[in-house]
Amino acid sequence: METLLQAETERFVSTHPAAHAAHAAYERARGSQLAGVPMNWMTRWPGSYPAVVASAAGSRLTDVDGHTPFHLMALMSPAIADDDVPAHTRALREALAALVG
Repeated sequence: METLLQAETERFVSTHPAAHAAHAAYERARGSQLAGVPMNWMTRWPGSYPAVVASAAGSRLTDVDGHTPFHLMALMSPAIADDDVPAHTRALREALAALVG
């Protein structure tokens, strides 16, 4: 497992140079936030440093290195990243309308 983690950490570093450049900001944040991140669960991320989000739209995040992984927290993201999720809003309105008649 240690070998796999090391290989993945090296891959992340090589494919995220802009996030690495932002590492200084992450280190500064460690002085004012728990482990440099805004939420406790984020302290358990593997790797040397976190990815840095450049933008968010719908269920997609784009990091500063141009990667667009699937955004697993799509339902929470409007509160976190202030992105607009029209399909979610529409589905919630329809569900509410069905409940209240």
